[in-house]
Amino acid sequence: MKWTFVMAAVLTTLLACGNEEPDPMGEMLDSIVVSAEARDADAIRTHLSESYNDSTREGREGAARALRRLFDGYRTIDVDVSGIEIETRSTFIGAQFRVDFSGGSARSGGISDLLPSRSSYQFWIEIEKEKDVWKVVWAEWEEIESPGLVE
Repeated sequence: MKWTFVMAAVLTTLLACGNEEPDPMGEMLDSIVVSAEARDADAIRTHLSESYNDSTREGREGAARALRRLFDGYRTIDVDVSGIEIETRSTFIGAQFRVDFSGGSARSGGISDLLPSRSSYQFWIEIEKEKDVWKVVWAEWEEIESPGLVE
C-alpha cells in the first residue's frame, strides 16, 4: 500500500512538472537581458513588433538605433531585472519591473566619460502574440536612479 502511494505521488509530481504553462514574458525578458549584456541591439529588435511604440514615437527601427548608440558607448553591460509584476489580459500580457543597468566604458575620454556607470529604470511593457510569436508592442520607462558616471 505504501509503495503504491509513493509511486502515485512521484507520477503526479512528474506529470505536473511536464504540464507547466509557458511563461512568455519571463522567456522574453531573459532573452532581452542576454542580448543587452552581449550588446546585441539587433537581437533585441527581433522581440519588437512591427507596430512597436514607446514614448519616443520612433518605432521599432528607432528603438534599435537608440540601443546601438547606447551599446557602442559600453565595453561591458550588466542588466538585472527585478520586481516583475505580470498582468494577463485576453489579448496581451503586461508587465512592470525594475531594471538595474551597469556598464564599463568602451573608451576613455570624450562623450564616453559622460555615460552613467549605473542607472535604474522602472519599465512597463505589453506583449502580444503575432503569428504564434510573442512580441513587445508597447514600452514605457522612467529613470529612477543614476548614481554615477562610467569608470
